[in-house]
Amino acid sequence: MKLVVIDFDGVVTVANVHTHNQLYMANFVSYTQSKGLVLNGEVYDKNTKININYDANAVREYGKHLLTKSVFQFSDEFVVMIRGLFEAGIIVVIATHNHFPDIVSLALEKLGFTSEEMDKIDIISGFPMIQSMYKNEHIELAMKLHNIDNVQDVILIDDSYTNCSRAEDMGCQIIWVRPNQPYFREVQNIVVQEDKDIISIESDFMTLGLETANIINLLGDSSEESE
Repeated sequence: MKLVVIDFDGVVTVANVHTHNQLYMANFVSYTQSKGLVLNGEVYDKNTKININYDANAVREYGKHLLTKSVFQFSDEFVVMIRGLFEAGIIVVIATHNHFPDIVSLALEKLGFTSEEMDKIDIISGFPMIQSMYKNEHIELAMKLHNIDNVQDVILIDDSYTNCSRAEDMGCQIIWVRPNQPYFREVQNIVVQEDKDIISIESDFMTLGLETANIINLLGDSSEESE
């Protein structure tokens, strides 16, 4: 079983703008008062305190306006990519440094995912207790949630070099995408193409610590196992 962990801001949104910062600067109260991970809108770490004044409805209403700004480049190709991962039997988790988890689910709705599809996508938000963990704490929780024992079965897609580098040190496979650049078609080709030949990767799409052939083989193996 393979697990793909996908960053939200800059990857799902294809924007060099962080929704957490946008909501914070608009004076919205965050869901939690401290560091700690939130799993599908529920606090995972018992030591993390919830802000009683957090207003999910207000965040969603403002988010509807925020996500219409031209800086966000939502694409049907992202949906196709995720559905391709589902068809290949690959688990999908979104991992984000964001204290406003409702903005993530709102974006998935905007992209046109069905409720059944959204139920398949776990959202791990919040900031790690230890800052130097970057996305590794999110990855560890995703692995625990889906009973993934081998970290080499995990692929992180992120636009942060630091997040990618730390996850690579952990043993994950890495797909590093540049901020503000669409990458869906390249990943989609890797996931859903029937042949496993090496394909060319455009300059706006980069891999760190993983050759293209290995990405294809990794995802291809998962597809074969699911049949």
